Amino acid sequence: VYNNGSTVVDLTGWVFSDESTTNAVFPSYNLQPGGYLIVCDDSDVANFTAFGDVLGTPSFPGLTNAGELWQFMDANRTLINQVNYSSEMDGDEVKDDGGWTLELIDPNFPCDNPGNWQASEDPQGGTPGQVNSVLGTFTDSEAPQLVDVTLLTTTSILLNFNEILDPASVTDPGQYT
Repeated sequence: VYNNGSTVVDLTGWVFSDESTTNAVFPSYNLQPGGYLIVCDDSDVANFTAFGDVLGTPSFPGLTNAGELWQFMDANRTLINQVNYSSEMDGDEVKDDGGWTLELIDPNFPCDNPGNWQASEDPQGGTPGQVNSVLGTFTDSEAPQLVDVTLLTTTSILLNFNEILDPASVTDPGQYT
């Protein structure tokens, strides 16, 4: 977890979850601006302490190569960020068999875009607790694609897109036809 903000974030009660019923609920922890935090299962804390600050949780969801939706929510269960994880996001066939961390390219861009992820370039296979080896500026050059439409009422529909939309323009009716 990386705090790209300018204020301390109290992670107490925050949740990292997968599509199953497994939720990692964070104990009390203040993440400093620009700070990194390794989050893992309580039983794995000793394996990561050499890499930086570590926070253990009683039940951390297992990461699989099968692909699933991962969500990061604050203590009020407000969605902070999410990614629909897939093993194809690494962009490297050689690294598909495992042993390499999937890293976010641009932490200032929403992580739900598969193009903002890449297999680590670090010789150790990852950079836990520090700057990602693939750090750069990501530019989303593809327009969001409509994935699903649900009729909610006679005057209301729900539109689902393949990525998070720009909050500044999503409420502008002129953006839709």
